Parts: sequence; structure tokens; C-alpha cells
Amino acid sequence: MDLAKRHQATYTRYADDITFSFTRATAATLPANICIFDGGEIKLGNELVGIIERHSFKVNPSKTRMSTRRRRMEVTGIVINEFPNVKRAFIDRIRGALHAWEKYGYQAAQITWEQRVAQGASLAYEKRLWKRQTRTKKPPALKNVLWGKLLYVRMVRGADDAIYTRLAERYNRLVQAERVIDEGFHASTLPVEMIVRNVDDVARAVFVLQWSGNFELPEGRGAGMMGGQGTVFAYKRQNRLVTCQHVLVDTTVIGETADGPEGQVISKVPYTADVTSPYLQNLSVVAINPVNGREWPLRVMHMDPNRDLALLEFVGEPPEHRHFSGMDSPITIHAPGRLIGFPNWSHGRRVNIEPAVVTNRFPRSALQRFEINSLIRKGNSGGPMVDDLFRVAGVAQQGATQANGNNECLCVAELDTWIAAYEASLLSVPSPVAAATAASEKLA
Repeated sequence: MDLAKRHQATYTRYADDITFSFTRATAATLPANICIFDGGEIKLGNELVGIIERHSFKVNPSKTRMSTRRRRMEVTGIVINEFPNVKRAFIDRIRGALHAWEKYGYQAAQITWEQRVAQGASLAYEKRLWKRQTRTKKPPALKNVLWGKLLYVRMVRGADDAIYTRLAERYNRLVQAERVIDEGFHASTLPVEMIVRNVDDVARAVFVLQWSGNFELPEGRGAGMMGGQGTVFAYKRQNRLVTCQHVLVDTTVIGETADGPEGQVISKVPYTADVTSPYLQNLSVVAINPVNGREWPLRVMHMDPNRDLALLEFVGEPPEHRHFSGMDSPITIHAPGRLIGFPNWSHGRRVNIEPAVVTNRFPRSALQRFEINSLIRKGNSGGPMVDDLFRVAGVAQQGATQANGNNECLCVAELDTWIAAYEASLLSVPSPVAAATAASEKLA
């Protein structure tokens, strides 16, 4: 640990696996008492070797390696280049086992699994299909291996990860089907988040956002109606809804009455306000399910006009709904996706799911954005642009006209950063009970 600190390195250890992570630009600048990279060969420094040997360990040269961002960076079996991940081969093996179970049935898949483990027992340790020993001297049941591997994927990639969810749902379906065939079949199912995985799920994660209110000036100087309509979607968990801030803003022209030299004068004045304005009376903000026409009242939690984002939640018990997960890395130019929303919505119309392709990526106002080739129409604002796995890539914010503008989306990384900052600010605010207790102690 002291050796790592002296050289501003990050030290990671799991059992007898040791990893040093550096921020150096080139291998030539690595500290020589930790490692030396010479002629394509990595050698450990004398000081590090001495520390290892003093603790009765021995270096395995075949496992000593160096990785850069251009290659797979792996620590204790987890790939860490951009975000924690498992190897692709790990996922492929799970898919292969599930496919065998689906095609040939569980018993045949179990027999094949045992045969492959037996055949691999004579191979080098690193190449064996099953490496651990068991009390029964036999490999564990395939159903238990799959259950454990999928929980590991969930731990590394996250409970709302689209890949984990798809595989876990396949596993759960197979378990339930096997229970029908064989009453003696016992296997635990896996926890699955209610995330969007396909077109059918989309309708349960997006809603029409509609609001209205009466804008009343003080002292009876005038009044006018305000309202708006857009798209709102559930994101990353239940009862967290995202839309654009401008969807919750409107302008009304009020005939304002004033006394003039020749009597009362009525002048038409435009007023712009959002749903938090104290001049809005009889305010209604609702989410509408266009499939069944049901409405639920919403509460605005946070708004940001600079990012054009707003967070809302259901008032009272939320309806049963799914939610979208987010992409782990930015969507690339020419990547296909789908624009989801309710453009020019009217009763009886369901959600629009429009194919779209990313045509450009660019910063504006210090925020990362991308442009798509599909027209973002009025009512689309606040809806998600998703990739081919239905993960949110961005939020639709601005439509283009013949004369100006772009069909523009805010990148999902900006949304994630904004939500994280807002939720962190809530943790720093003391609860009313804690604040009252602190105040009474101070007075005492």
C-alpha cells in the first residue's frame, strides 16, 4: 500500500491477485521499483518482488501482464475499461447453456454439462470448464451454476442492466416451465427489474404529460389559461419520471386593465410561467396512459431550465409500470435507435416508436448532445431516444424546421450526472426532525 501511495498508483488485491493502476501516459514513465517495461516485456521491480517474497508469496511470471486503455483492462476477472463488466466469453457461455436447455430440455443439458466438465478435467487449470472442488466430487447442477453466474452478472453490471435482465428472464421462464413438467424440480428464480426490453414493454414506461392552470394576476388585473403537453418516461427505477422543463412552461396573453387619463385602458401583455408559479391557480399536472385512458396526478420534484430537464413523481400510489435503463457509454454516430413519444397527441392514439439514426454529436452550452434524422415534433419533447436494446441514449428536446434548428437530444450521461447531483443534494439537507432536534439542543 505504501509503495502504491509513493507513486500515486491505485493498489487492488483479491486473495493472491495484485493489480497496480497508473495514470501515466506511457509505459516508459512507470516507476522502476514497481515494474519495468523493456522491449515488449514486463518485469516486476526489485522492491515489489521483495515485498511479495517477504510475505511468503511467489510471483507467477505467466500471469504478469500489462494492459492499456486500447486493450481489455481486467482486474480480478472484471473488465474495467469504461465501466465494470464481465468478459464476453462469460456471457456467451451462459447464453449457450440456456440455448441447450431451451432446445434439448434440462436433463439433456445437464448430461452434456457433466460430460464437458469431465472432458476438461485433464486440461490446464485455466482452460477447465469447472475449476472448483465439491464435496460430492461432482460438478454442481447446471441450474445452480446458471443461477450463480447470472447473479454475478447482476452484481457487476447492475440490477437494471438490459443484458442481465434478458438472460435472467429466459432462465426464469425455463425454471417455471420445468416445474410444470417435473413436480420434483427445484430451482430458485432470479430477481428481475421491471425494465423495458422490447416494443411491447415501451407502452408501460411512457406516458402523455398534460398540465393546465389558470394564471391570475394579483389585484384582479387579469387572468388567462396556461397549459402544455409532452412526453414523460420512467427512468432507472419505479416512480422516477423524466421530461423536458420547457414542456412545463407556457405563455399566455392577458388583457391587463389599468387606469389612464381618459379612463380604463386594456393592454394585451404576454406572460410566461412554469408550473411552479404562485400565480397559477387550479393547477393540474397528470400522466395519461393512452392505452386505457387512465390519469394519475404528478408532482414536480426538480427542474433545470439550462439543461431543459425536469423530474416528476406520481402523487400517492404509483401505477404498475416499467422503466428504462440507460446506456453505459455514449451512442455513436450512425448508430440506429428509436425515438419514443406522443407527437401531436389526441385521445385514442398510442405511443409513437419511430426508427431514427444518430447523424451527429456535438457540445452546446457545455452539454453533450446528438442529432438524429427523425423529426422531433411538438409533443415528442421529453421522450426517450433509445438504442437497439431499448436503453436510453438521450432525451428529445428540440425539433428542426426548414429554416433553422436541429432534431436534438441531450445525451443520457448529462441526465445521469444531473440526477446524481440532485439526489446528492437531498442527502445533504437535514430532515425536519433532525433540524428541530439540533435547534432545541442549541437553545438548551
